Amino acid sequence: TSMYFINSYHALLQSRPFPPNVIEIGGIHIKKKKPLPKDLQDILDNAKNGVIVMSFGSLVRAATLPKPIIMMFMKVFSKIPQTVIFKYEEDLPEAPPNVVIRKWLSQRDLIEHENVIAVIQHGGLSSTIEAVHFGKPMIGVPFFADQKGNIKHLER
Repeated sequence: TSMYFINSYHALLQSRPFPPNVIEIGGIHIKKKKPLPKDLQDILDNAKNGVIVMSFGSLVRAATLPKPIIMMFMKVFSKIPQTVIFKYEEDLPEAPPNVVIRKWLSQRDLIEHENVIAVIQHGGLSSTIEAVHFGKPMIGVPFFADQKGNIKHLER
């Protein structure tokens, strides 16, 4: 093979030497933005204090987290002026007024929006690359596999 392309950014992972035929092109998996549902688009467009997106991807169901942890997040979110869009797979009547619950989110389509000021996510490589690609600060909550390492590399 005369050329290899790697879906990563050089600053994202541990520094390592590559031969000249290996090129990092982070974000190659990021497809063209799809239109958001009107209600979410309106929320993003009208968020005066910005939006925080919280999603743990497709493999981790936030609804399986212990209830005290979910309630801790809700308590913290109730004290901030930002709107929080949270991917949570069940109803959550305890959510404060500034928290919007959705059973499914396309993180990619949300985080490109200029009013998204931060992402709380699990640290999976694709989600992390998306947040880096769109220049969004992240708070990582790793669950398994490469997630802890991906988040650790972001601390630098």
